[in-house]
Amino acid sequence: MNLRQAENLFSIIIWLQAAILAISVWVFLKGKNGEGVGVSSVFAVVFSIFFVISIIFCLTGTGKEGNLGKTGDSIYWENNKFQVLYLIGLFGPLILLLNYYQWSDIGLYFLIFYLAFGVLSVTSLHHVSVSYLIIGFSFLAYIIGAFR
Repeated sequence: MNLRQAENLFSIIIWLQAAILAISVWVFLKGKNGEGVGVSSVFAVVFSIFFVISIIFCLTGTGKEGNLGKTGDSIYWENNKFQVLYLIGLFGPLILLLNYYQWSDIGLYFLIFYLAFGVLSVTSLHHVSVSYLIIGFSFLAYIIGAFR
């Protein structure tokens, strides 16, 4: 796998992660008739569209040529134009879930704290890989869900 293929795969994975989180929260809130169904449906549509766009860009070869950042990642945090949208895709659904649980779910606080700490470390230290942030978030979400 060359650098360009790795960058394309990583792009698909990060937008898939945001789309799955948004769709899952929408399905959960819709099934529970909870507040925020409208906002969660917007999240689900927007991040599903970005996932499809990332697949199209990867299949057509559209986009920039990959180059390694300081961390050795092909995706370097400062060069990512969509970093804010990606963070909204992770924080937004979690905040909707916190609102549903009336701000009392400690597991969601752990996820939000991890994301906030991870974003600060990636943007300020510049030696922490974005890949580790994303993998750690997924693992932490799995562990929190396993103990419920």
